[in-house]
Amino acid sequence: MDIRRRNKSGASIYGQTESHQYEQDESEVWWHHQLQRYCEDKAKWWTFARKSEMLRWSLTLLTGILCGIVAFFITYYTKMLTNYKLKMFHHLIEHEKELHISFGVAYLSLFIINILFSLCAWL
Repeated sequence: MDIRRRNKSGASIYGQTESHQYEQDESEVWWHHQLQRYCEDKAKWWTFARKSEMLRWSLTLLTGILCGIVAFFITYYTKMLTNYKLKMFHHLIEHEKELHISFGVAYLSLFIINILFSLCAWL
């Protein structure tokens, strides 16, 4: 027996409906729509299913390309900052050897730069 026929008011059927267990493929409207779409797409090569599959693969490709670009820039700037840090460290070591600056300044600057890089990565 249909709930709508059994109870005339909407308030009385409020707790009896089970819409949270609704499955789309159990709907007669959905089945009719699928059958209609199948009959319309029967003679076509470029069907709705192929269009949606192409869209899925295009989005997957776009995601991969964007991840690759981000990875490229991360690698590039990481190498650039590391080379700058090591060149500065080497330059300070050479100045320590020539006694232009006191001993330990190079290691202290390396420590401070590493702390700064760690703080930037943490943010």
